[in-house]
Amino acid sequence: MAHNKLSSQNIMDLLDGDESELDFSYDEDEFPNDELDQLLQEFNSNYSFDTEIDNCNVNNINDVSTVNNILPMTTSKKNIKWIQQPFNTPNIVLDNLDITDPVIFLRNPIDYFMHYFNDDFFETVAFNTNLYAIQQNLTNFKATNQQEIRVLIAIHLIMGCLKFPRVRMYWEKNFKVPNIPNNNHDKFVKIRPLYDLIKKKCNELPKERNLCIDEQIVPFKENGMIYDFILYQGSSTELSPDNLHLFGLGASVVLHLVHSVKKNTHFLFFDNFFSTYNLFEQLYNLGIYAAGTLRPNRFAKPPLLHDKQMAKLGRGTTFEIRSDVKNLFSIGLVKWYDNKAVTLERPEIVKLYNSSMGGVDKSDQLISFYRTFIKSKKWTLRLITHAFDLVASNSWLQYKKEATELSVPKKKNIRFVTLSSTVGRLINTFYAKNSDSKEK
Repeated sequence: MAHNKLSSQNIMDLLDGDESELDFSYDEDEFPNDELDQLLQEFNSNYSFDTEIDNCNVNNINDVSTVNNILPMTTSKKNIKWIQQPFNTPNIVLDNLDITDPVIFLRNPIDYFMHYFNDDFFETVAFNTNLYAIQQNLTNFKATNQQEIRVLIAIHLIMGCLKFPRVRMYWEKNFKVPNIPNNNHDKFVKIRPLYDLIKKKCNELPKERNLCIDEQIVPFKENGMIYDFILYQGSSTELSPDNLHLFGLGASVVLHLVHSVKKNTHFLFFDNFFSTYNLFEQLYNLGIYAAGTLRPNRFAKPPLLHDKQMAKLGRGTTFEIRSDVKNLFSIGLVKWYDNKAVTLERPEIVKLYNSSMGGVDKSDQLISFYRTFIKSKKWTLRLITHAFDLVASNSWLQYKKEATELSVPKKKNIRFVTLSSTVGRLINTFYAKNSDSKEK
């Protein structure tokens, strides 16, 4: 974005300092530490199984209205019975995955990235940037446009790849690179349009057979590809109040995210933050088979062997039980002793669970390698740059998938850093030239 009456030194000082004419440290967007701590504590505290059941009138549970086609739970804690018998493996025949058009050729890096955005988005960003400048009475601010916004994003992508020790180095010759309602309760209102746009494109991606959920800022992935996500903001999070009351926080997140998962088509995996007996029951009713690690207190305290007993039996010991069959539904639990006792769904699912959850942190790992740099205390700006990092990660994973389909040798695949920096340079070069030609 361009400004009037700023010398080169003024620009360098702004880049190296914490202050900006756009007031990047404006208190309105600084997430209060005490509120952040409270949110994190609430998210990590977990709804106990006892609490979520005891708060429900299980005798009138069928009177509870369904939300988003999610069925109310049908089994109360007192009615969960465990049998010391192996789980009877069901005959599962999943439907075919959605048919996608065959990949004919590899697209340019910028095409993968720009698939997530449209011109209206950049126009909206430019409009609101200009509006904010007017609201702050910045008389020396020159109105920006969508071309400059694209170049700004490109510059930040490149900065994330190069990671120079000082900001001003990016502009040195040898390194140079190219209104909220008063009653609003959405903490993410300023960045919601950006994430909604990305979320829509993520939802359109063809899903793999095995899906997994994790409690990260981008929690729905398989082998790193993000298909859906939810932004957590405490009580204002867009979760069904009825589901929260019936199932608790973790299970409600899962039930919210599976809206885009087709019945009888995918396997779902998640960890013990989300696992409850009634979650597995509801997923079964929805035609989704799931597996995950668990916490025994959320499963009506199943009669599993104690850790000390399993330690005496030696490494590799397993102990299996199953729940009594109700409405054709049953859960198998296996406690497996490795170096220490671990509780998992189904003995034969251990390997599949590990392989399916193994890639859950890939996206976060890729983003951490070349995270977009921005020197600001405003959490909104950090979430904006994170969104573009997310898209860059998804773009590279899409590229890798298509390269595999075309049998492109791995040694000829574009590396993530190369794709991300190339996207930045292409956007920067194209729109900078386009802007210059218009000015002439």
